[in-house]
Order: sequence, then structure tokens, then C-alpha cells
Amino acid sequence: MLAQCKALSLDAEVFNAIAGRKLTPEEVSMHTRDLSEITTPGELGCALSHISIYRKIVENNIPHALIVEDDITMNESLPLILHKITELIGKKEIILLNQAKQYLSKVVRTLPGHRVHPAAEADLTCSYIITRDAAASMLKLLYPVWLLADRWQLIRDFNVADINCLVPPACTLSEHAQTTTIAGRYSSEAEIQQSELMWQKIKKARPLSVKIRSVLWRLYSRKYYKVIKHGVQS
Repeated sequence: MLAQCKALSLDAEVFNAIAGRKLTPEEVSMHTRDLSEITTPGELGCALSHISIYRKIVENNIPHALIVEDDITMNESLPLILHKITELIGKKEIILLNQAKQYLSKVVRTLPGHRVHPAAEADLTCSYIITRDAAASMLKLLYPVWLLADRWQLIRDFNVADINCLVPPACTLSEHAQTTTIAGRYSSEAEIQQSELMWQKIKKARPLSVKIRSVLWRLYSRKYYKVIKHGVQS
């Protein structure tokens, strides 16, 4: 990753990921809420790693930051994209640089060779830009940990930040993504069912305002814009 940054003339600071498997039961309890969908050490470590970066952004008053994991390949146009985005990015905004599963046809802003669209459905935390105010809101919402780090739709519904995505993406997953500690995290059907059960409990426990915002967002987006999935409009 550092070699990629050097080749693109990007200044980078390395953060060692938090290894969830090395946390003691007491530490796990301290860092998580009673109602949490986190079921594996890898999920907890991922969430805490990103939260630690949000905390650094806020404490050091960094206006905006690019966060990338070590399993991505960066496009050579990324430096120009970053320069343009940081000039135009909103006060509370997160822009995903990897491919979103679905996005709206609405164009938030235009960049050289790329466009920024509202993300309709997305996952992964491998590459994104976040503003200081968005990082502060993420800290308040996500810690102690109760949510997977990439629940972007729910994060949007909590009105934490605008969740947008870059089209076409500027970052793609590399072959190293196959060795992630999170992928393939469930070793049995029982664990899958337990994870789904916790997710349903979390959805049920959402504040009414969040539930209403989720419904209104879906109604609004589908009434006024086309939803684009992997390059196919629906």
C-alpha cells in the first residue's frame, strides 16, 4: 500500500489494525454495547480500527481524510480526483471510492472522468473520503460498537452524513482481499442465523425517526431518480 501511495505522490500514515482476537473478554465488553450485531473478533477489530481513525481526525481537526485498507488497488487518476473532491466536498459527507452495489442517477457533482452519486446500497470500508464533521458524528453513533463498520445505509438513515459514491470507482479490491479476516467469517449455519437474528433486533430497535427517514428516502429516490445497479438502470 505504501508503494502505491509513493507512486501516486500521496502522503500516507499507516495505522495498525486492531486485532479483535487479541482483546480480552473484559475489553470486548468495554468496547461493545449489549445489543450488537458484532459476532466475531474480526468484525470488532475492523469497527474499532475505523473508529480509532475517526477519533484521530476529530482530535487533530483534520478537515477531510482518505481512508484505505491494505487490500485495494488505487487508480492512477486518484490524486487529481482527491484534489477536486476536497475542494467541493460537503461539510458532513462520506464518499465511497470503491464500487457501490447500487446508486441513484442523480449527479451530486462532476469530476474529471468521474461523477459523485448518492449511494443507494453499498458495503465495504476499503476506500472512502470522510470529513471531520462526519467523523465526529460517526464516533457518536458507532461507539461503543454495535454495528458493522460498513452499514452505510443505516448510517445514512441515522442522518450522520451524506453517503455518496464515485462512479466509476477509483479503487478496486486486490487479490489480497481474499485473505481478509472478515470474509467467510461464519463457520456454521447457526452462526449465520444468530447474526441475522441480531440484525433483525437492531432494525426493530431503531428510533421511529430513523425508520421514517429510511422509508421516505426509498420512496423519494425511486420516485424521482433511477436506481442503477452494476451499470444497469432499473
